[in-house]
Amino acid sequence: MNILNIHGYKGTPHNAAYNVIFDLEEPVISPEIDYDNEKPEEILRRLTDLCISEKIESLVGTGFGGFFALALAIKLEKPVILVSPCLQPDIILPKLGYEGDLSQLTKTASIFDDINIGSGGICCIEGDHDKYIEDHWYGYKLLGYLNVTTVKGGGHSGATLHLDYYFPYMLKQHYIYNLNKRMNYNPRIAFRLKGDCFCSLSGLWEDPYEKEFTVPAGIRSIGNSAFHQFIYLEKITLPEGLQEIGDFAFDRCASLSVINIPSSVKKIGKGAFRNCWRLHRGSIKFPKNAEICGDPFETPQSEWEELDYILYDQRDNPLLYG
Repeated sequence: MNILNIHGYKGTPHNAAYNVIFDLEEPVISPEIDYDNEKPEEILRRLTDLCISEKIESLVGTGFGGFFALALAIKLEKPVILVSPCLQPDIILPKLGYEGDLSQLTKTASIFDDINIGSGGICCIEGDHDKYIEDHWYGYKLLGYLNVTTVKGGGHSGATLHLDYYFPYMLKQHYIYNLNKRMNYNPRIAFRLKGDCFCSLSGLWEDPYEKEFTVPAGIRSIGNSAFHQFIYLEKITLPEGLQEIGDFAFDRCASLSVINIPSSVKKIGKGAFRNCWRLHRGSIKFPKNAEICGDPFETPQSEWEELDYILYDQRDNPLLYG
């Protein structure tokens, strides 16, 4: 797997990331970049040409190099590892002494709005003691919380982040990502209907590739436990015209954080959102006239403990870590 390593501002081509990749005996190219004298658009153009000519399959970027690595990953649809990435250059670079045109960087950063890299395509590692990156939540929001590894005691330098420990499995995820892409892997979950009732999903509940699902138009009711234990679903879109949500319909959707309740809904079953850790009573707006059976969020302590065990057990899921 050919890898392009992009060093950071005032860094060197043979940085910590390069040394770890080299020790892993992976083919790696690490060009020298003069960030002070090259315009951002020229750097991006040069790196794009390099990716094409050298048939680069994976990107690694440290600091300011992470900014360009992510832009390339989005543009060329390549997997990327970001090490202490400079995702907010207008805030971070002045602290490093950069005197270039920040407005051009802001323009380049607009490509970040188009992030659509599949599971395993983005890996980010940063330190919780990084004195230059103050807003870690920005990275979590942009890249996805599950894609960011925060090293306790780690600083801004890649040498403080135990890259020799993390890189092997991150690069393994890139192998899997590229393999799936070559095989045109497009995970789908089938569903079962009974009339206008959405009864259930029939895919694997532990499939980490499935994070969003849209219930088809024309559905009038969500059946009891229809989405039970789809722990990786983050967003579910319900259709207008839906009238009823069954008992425990979304029970154990532990990652679910976004769901709409159409104004047409007339009844919400008991425990409909039980064990939905990322939802709370104020995050969902129920229709005023809807019949709500009991507390849709109520979860007995025993249920919390059991779900916690399930989530812990999934840490060894080969679909997640290859």
